Amino acid sequence: MRVVRAQLDNGRRMIGVRFPPVLIALAEKAASDETRLRQQLTVDYQSFTHAVLLASLLLIMAALRSRCGHYIFAMWFLSIFFFFFLA
Repeated sequence: MRVVRAQLDNGRRMIGVRFPPVLIALAEKAASDETRLRQQLTVDYQSFTHAVLLASLLLIMAALRSRCGHYIFAMWFLSIFFFFFLA
């Protein structure tokens, strides 16, 4: 690394740090890897959320068709409550 002084077009002087090209390439690769990982985690979370919603709908349908529907509905409600609000 080197300390660099430069003068801008408006006459102001600035001091900066010049990094070696090897470090710049490593930083760009790390940033792109992090971006790709964040996108993958977002897709995985959305898929998981869709699966939870589908399972919830299936449980509600089963509760409506069974004799012990209110127990199944109560279990579903409590599981969703604990999952979303206490996690």
